[in-house]
Amino acid sequence: MQAGFIGSLIFAILITIFALQNATAVDVKILFTTVTMSQALVILVSASLGAIVVAIFGLIREYKANNKMKELNNNISEFETKIKQYELKISELESKSESKEDTNKKQNVEEKKDTIGESLGILAKKNDDENINRGYERL
Repeated sequence: MQAGFIGSLIFAILITIFALQNATAVDVKILFTTVTMSQALVILVSASLGAIVVAIFGLIREYKANNKMKELNNNISEFETKIKQYELKISELESKSESKEDTNKKQNVEEKKDTIGESLGILAKKNDDENINRGYERL
């Protein structure tokens, strides 16, 4: 910002020096009239009008950039809100999935316990039958 201001100031000084060196009277035609004025005044007025036009275009560009920045910030806020909502949904689904997995694991453990219990019962009955058969054989 300061470099631009210093550059503009140096340029204005150079324009002023140039205008003062060319201070002769000239005829200037404006629309349908002819006016006689100092060439320095014509140069300074032209430079001033040019600076005003550049400043207006700069302000318009800055205004558009600020509006675009606000729009993008609003989009970012909306996306951040959506991300938080999706993260909540993901965590809910994960907790539901974990609870279903826990339920399934518990059911599998119970089924395995039942299967082991039945196997042990069958083995115990076979063992008892064998002991009974051995007992008869000894008699």
